[in-house]
Amino acid sequence: MTKPTARELLASIVIREGRLATFDWFRAEELASRVEKVLAFCTPEAGPPSAGWAKEILRLLNGEEP
Repeated sequence: MTKPTARELLASIVIREGRLATFDWFRAEELASRVEKVLAFCTPEAGPPSAGWAKEILRLLNGEEP
């Protein structure tokens, strides 16, 4: 399994959490770069992003630091 890109992961979480209509897509690039920080900890040994990773990314969507 390949590691998802930050944009793919961000988009999937925005959609899954029902934030598609309210998400500020003008901030997507900024958030994608911040999501990269979360993805940096997702290694082949650790496996794909889990609910824990999703929670961290949701924190980013809410304006919190990782």
